[in-house]
Amino acid sequence: MDRRRFERSESTKRGFTLIELLVTIAIIAILMSILMPSLSGARRVARGAVCSNNLRQIALAITQYANSNADAIVGSPDTSGKAAFFDGKFNGVSIQGWDWCGPLAAELGMTGPGEGQTDATEQDRFARFDWYRSKIKTYSCPENNITAVAYPNANDQTWLSGRMISYNMSTQFTSTEKNPNQGGTGSTSVRRKMKRPYRPMLSQVGTANMKAIVFEGHRYVADPPSVPDFDKDIKAGYGGMFGGTGPWYDDNKELRRTLAPGEALADIFVSAADPRYFAFRHGTRKPGSTTAGGDTALGHLGFLDTHVEQMNDAKATNPHYWFPTGTTLNTNGTKLDTWESTKKDFEAASKDPNYSVP
Repeated sequence: MDRRRFERSESTKRGFTLIELLVTIAIIAILMSILMPSLSGARRVARGAVCSNNLRQIALAITQYANSNADAIVGSPDTSGKAAFFDGKFNGVSIQGWDWCGPLAAELGMTGPGEGQTDATEQDRFARFDWYRSKIKTYSCPENNITAVAYPNANDQTWLSGRMISYNMSTQFTSTEKNPNQGGTGSTSVRRKMKRPYRPMLSQVGTANMKAIVFEGHRYVADPPSVPDFDKDIKAGYGGMFGGTGPWYDDNKELRRTLAPGEALADIFVSAADPRYFAFRHGTRKPGSTTAGGDTALGHLGFLDTHVEQMNDAKATNPHYWFPTGTTLNTNGTKLDTWESTKKDFEAASKDPNYSVP
C-alpha cells in the first residue's frame, strides 16, 4: 500500500466524542437503576430462603432430640434445662433453663465452649452463648444484624453486647401451667387451662402442621422501641434469652405490633420507630423505620411437622399456632388478651369462654 494513502486512511480514524461518552454513561446508569432493585430483591429472596432452611433444620433437630430423649421437648425447665433453672448450675450444655440452642447443638454432634466441664464459670456461659449467636450459622437469620444488650446490666463486663438471637421457641410448648418461678408460664395470665395437665412432651403438643415450634423474633424490646435486650440470668423466667409466649400476645414483646395498622397507637405515633422489624425482618423496611405507610413485616414460622411458612406479622398472631391442642383460651369469663387485629380475625377465640384450640 502506498505510504501516503495509509497515512490518510489512519488520519480519518477517531475516538468517541464527549457527547457519545456521556450518552453511553447515561444509558449504563439507566440500566443499573432498572436492574439494582431486582438484584436487591433477589438477594433478599435468597436470604429468606436461608432463613427458612435454618428453621426447617431446627424443627428437625427438635424432633430428633425428642426421639432420643423419651419424647421431651428441648429448651424446657422441665427437660433439658432442669439443672440450670432449678439448681442454677451450668452443666456445660444448657446455659439457661430455656436454652434450646446448646442441647440441640450437642444432639447434632457439635462441640462448643463449656462442654464436658464440671466447674464451668460465668465466662464459660457467656462464651457458649456467643458461640450460638456468632458461630453456628443455622442459628442466625441472614437479615439479622441487630445488636442486643444484656439485661439487667447493659454494662456487664462478661455479658457483652452482640448479635441478637435470631430464633425463639414458644414457652406455650416448653412450659407447664406452674408459676413462672417454677418453670411455667402460669395458667391465668398467659396460657389458659388445659383439660389435662400439660408436660413439655412432643406427643402432647397436638396437630403438628398447626403448631409453630420455632419462629423468628427478638426476645424483648421495649415500646417505644429501644435496643433489644436479653435476660442473662441462669434462672430467668418467661423464656429467658431463648423463648417467649409467641407473637399472639400483647405483652410478650417478641413481635411488638403496638404501632401496626389497626392497633390503638398506630394513628397516634405515626412517626415513631416501628418495632415489628426487629422480629419479622423480611419485610420492605429495616428496623427503626417509622410506621407511616403501614408496610407489612414478614417472618418465618417453623412448624412441628418441619414445614416452614413465611407470613406477615398479622397472620402470625393466630392463637392456634401457639397453644397445645385442647387448651381453653378463655377461663372464668376472661377474654383472650391479644392484639386488636387478632381479636377481629379470630373473633370466636376472643369471645367464647370455652374456646378450645384445635
